Amino acid sequence: MELHLQLHLHFNSRPFSKPIILPKCPSISTFFAPILKEGQEKQSRLLSDLSFSRRFAVAEAAEITLEQPGGKMVVELVGAFNELIERMNNTVLSTSSSRLLFKALKLSIPILHTLPPASDGRSPLEKAFSIAVILADLQMDAEVISAGMLREGIEGGAISIYEVKDRIGIGTAHLLHESMRLKNVSSKVEVELMRNLEDRDAQYKTLLNKKLEMGDSSGLIQAYTKELGDRLAMN
Repeated sequence: MELHLQLHLHFNSRPFSKPIILPKCPSISTFFAPILKEGQEKQSRLLSDLSFSRRFAVAEAAEITLEQPGGKMVVELVGAFNELIERMNNTVLSTSSSRLLFKALKLSIPILHTLPPASDGRSPLEKAFSIAVILADLQMDAEVISAGMLREGIEGGAISIYEVKDRIGIGTAHLLHESMRLKNVSSKVEVELMRNLEDRDAQYKTLLNKKLEMGDSSGLIQAYTKELGDRLAMN
């Protein structure tokens, strides 16, 4: 069965100028087969209006009732997948990378729905997708973006790195392990900086930051730093 989807996406209440079309690809139909069996019986077309606000997808589907089991989650899954691949460079996209990204989204979205909101009121799903978008804009590959999407679930205790290794792959699990390790290093750097603020040694601080950046080959910390900066600018 060939699946044709046309979605109108909005991000932060700003609509895109044109609909985003899910690529007609045999592997995509394969991706959706188990999901559609769970929540829907016969589906030939899905036409939805999506808007990103507190959560990044709310839809009105032409042939799906959102009250059906899995209805909203299918729309979120498709919307997130389309948004990310539109931002990624074609040079880093392939059948295998698309499959990897889709698997990570399929795993992370239901898990992130189960986690409570953060102290600032944001949902873990919203934060994870924000990180994934930044990584896509940085032209990171699907493995890095997948790790960024899954990290909130790891931090929330909803899934382990071992489960990621079994269900997604050893590469993504390794990136998550390294990003969590670097997060701990980052905390130690901040403590050390606070202890040495009185000397105002700019060179010292620069060296520490460079040391941290050298270990961040995946770009995950860069994405988290940018995301935090954007949040501070909004408040």
